[in-house]
Amino acid sequence: MLKEDGAAAMAQVARMQRQLRRIRKTQDLSLAQVAEQLQVHQVTVWRWENDVTYNPTLPHLQLYACLLGYTLRFVLTENEPRSV
Repeated sequence: MLKEDGAAAMAQVARMQRQLRRIRKTQDLSLAQVAEQLQVHQVTVWRWENDVTYNPTLPHLQLYACLLGYTLRFVLTENEPRSV
């Protein structure tokens, strides 16, 4: 049961990361631009978007979502666009 819960949590983290990356790219923002606005290193932003083992703080994720014009709840719950 714990292993399944862990896998589900990792899948949700990966989905959130894809959402953040997709929204950032849709808005033509670079990692450097986001990092500057959030006052973190651009490697940190890359990890938020790509490394499922990296543990960002909730306030940082909320600020990132806000910078993109969304709430963290939206980023976590919005369905990803389907590929055709």
